[in-house]
Amino acid sequence: MKNINLNNEKIESGFKVPEGYFEQFESKMLNQLVVEKEPKVISLWQNKRVWMTSIAAVLLVSIALPVYFSMNDTTTHTNTVEDETIETYLAMQPTMTNYEIATELTNEDFASLEESLALNDDAVELYLEENYQNIDLYLNE
Repeated sequence: MKNINLNNEKIESGFKVPEGYFEQFESKMLNQLVVEKEPKVISLWQNKRVWMTSIAAVLLVSIALPVYFSMNDTTTHTNTVEDETIETYLAMQPTMTNYEIATELTNEDFASLEESLALNDDAVELYLEENYQNIDLYLNE
């Protein structure tokens, strides 16, 4: 690196202004400000496909919503009636004892019940661990 003596030598910065820059600056700036470009105008009716699909979507929604809500109301009402009817029917039936239920079941029914329950040792141990307080009651009886 070159040592520079600030008292005796003049240091040039390296930046230079082009010749006649400041004389032309004002005219160039005014030309840029004065030129006005007209904005591009786009008609709203130019793209008819967008308008047609928008209108179709609004009509579809305006027709579909009342139909959906009317269907929803009727299904809720019929389910409530069916539930009430089933509850009334079951309340009117005489209660059956375990012996009566067992006499109505066949061997195939028992086999399907055993398959669906599928009790294994792990499930029994888990149940006993969760209900350990009731075990004493069953063991003492």
